[in-house]
Amino acid sequence: MPDLPARRIHTLFAGLYLRTTQRWMRFLGTRRDPEFAYLTIIRFYEIYRAAMHTPLQEPVAGPWRRYHGLAGGLTMAAPISSHLLLVSRGVRAHTRYDLGVAIARATHDYARLYGRAPDIERYKETIVGLQTGAAFQHAGLDYIDDHRRQQTGWRRFVLAVFHAGLRGLSWLWMPIFQHWRRAAWADARRAVEPPAPPNGNMAG
Repeated sequence: MPDLPARRIHTLFAGLYLRTTQRWMRFLGTRRDPEFAYLTIIRFYEIYRAAMHTPLQEPVAGPWRRYHGLAGGLTMAAPISSHLLLVSRGVRAHTRYDLGVAIARATHDYARLYGRAPDIERYKETIVGLQTGAAFQHAGLDYIDDHRRQQTGWRRFVLAVFHAGLRGLSWLWMPIFQHWRRAAWADARRAVEPPAPPNGNMAG
């Protein structure tokens, strides 16, 4: 892949996404009923892939607009701070917005496969619980370590600082990350639950 603006730069978020999914899959291997989560992972990836395959000349709608706006001017030689900002924008778009859509679509997939709607509240801890949040943190630390070993000088130093911040300041950023995921879960619940009947229809 040529290192042109909005080309190879996408591998940065993709690398973090891959490591996070691997961590999540290992966690699901310990669960008794991971089927709904597996369906969510498939739908989650489909949404991400569609966002990445948008042609450069076409405007990107929705939560990925800010990510693509920044990626359009970046290469792998851009300042490391720009890389970190780009990855952060990808995390927010995918976590806060794509996750809710993926959960809602997985709900319909589950109903088609098993002939009944899932009790998705039963899967909440598996999908947006603290353990899956920890999986993201560990994946992020691994990801930064991988990149740090490939850098020298100032870039290596910045990644070392970011690694320390990701670990030491988890009390600050993890609640924000968890808020995005809980909001996505709430969006999914609203999307799959039938609307409440008008008060007049509830009489009797």
